[in-house]
Amino acid sequence: MSRVLAMVLNYHSHSGVTSKQNRQMKYLALFIFLISSEFLLAQDEVSVFDNQIKLEEGVYTSLSEILENSPKYYDCRFEYKVDYWFGKTSIYYFDKTGTRHEFNDTILLIVEDGVRYVNFKNHFCKLILTASISTFYIENTYLYANGQNLVDTRLYFWDVLTGLINKLNRNTIDEVLQRDNFIYSTYSGISDSKKEKTLYSYILKYNSRNPILIRKQ
Repeated sequence: MSRVLAMVLNYHSHSGVTSKQNRQMKYLALFIFLISSEFLLAQDEVSVFDNQIKLEEGVYTSLSEILENSPKYYDCRFEYKVDYWFGKTSIYYFDKTGTRHEFNDTILLIVEDGVRYVNFKNHFCKLILTASISTFYIENTYLYANGQNLVDTRLYFWDVLTGLINKLNRNTIDEVLQRDNFIYSTYSGISDSKKEKTLYSYILKYNSRNPILIRKQ
């Protein structure tokens, strides 16, 4: 019996109320107890979407699957080929029997061997931060006629609830941070140069104040 339920029943057994009122209060206390128990159970079944939570291995095709921690395709292994001449990417998957199939469904997130890869224009990018605003790097290699090459690395963010993926800079993240008035009131008051230097710290603050809860395994 919960402490709340015990206190209510004990009080009304000594307060001189009528038997009808006493029954009503008992029913009310029982209702509160059941609701609070369900709430605690629900709390125990969910966890914050972050780097620590264990995600089911497989392919997630929608946000609802991520929230339920239930990928549409379980335990798949993928193979993808890029035709650089025509700019086409062909994706295949192997089921549990090892049979190879062409994959024609949507891919939002892949979890393979515990590593999370978000799909950005058919490039599967490893998440470095898993949260409401997740982040990852994209590398582009440029080849020059003299044989030298340049690797350009850019930091991107994924706004999980809206699905927005973009380069991380003060202009692209501004609209996201506006959803938290407390954070944005500070962020909007600093100079542009300071915004660029402190962007990541504001993302971490936003994630801390606005977590996404998903179902545990």
